[in-house]
Amino acid sequence: MAQDDSNPGIFNELPDQAKATVERIKRIIGEDTTKKEGKASSGWGFSSEELEQEIQRLSAELSINGYKAYNCKVLHLVHGGIIQNGTGHQIIIPLNGKASFLHDKPLLPCHYTTQKETLLGDNIDLIIMSLKKT
Repeated sequence: MAQDDSNPGIFNELPDQAKATVERIKRIIGEDTTKKEGKASSGWGFSSEELEQEIQRLSAELSINGYKAYNCKVLHLVHGGIIQNGTGHQIIIPLNGKASFLHDKPLLPCHYTTQKETLLGDNIDLIIMSLKKT
């Protein structure tokens, strides 16, 4: 994952291997063969054996630059939501739908954050992954 040298905490691009894994995750949830766990009115998490394998692969691919990636979730949000950030380091990767953060802050293709974020948009699929400094 490329890092912005002027601000070493900001990850701004996925490595090519991780991009390929993200595309496979998009395909899996697009095939509609995953379980959906949550509330139809607010959102749900996707799960399947195939999806879990790709999540583990993505976690390994993003455990770089002094961080270990863990607690990866693939989610669908019906009407945006508040993204909690209990670890203080998180990556948010949009998959489908148009989304932005509160105050017109754009959601980047690989968005690193150290804060709790309010995500705006309807019918958004995304990956949220916690990071821990190693």
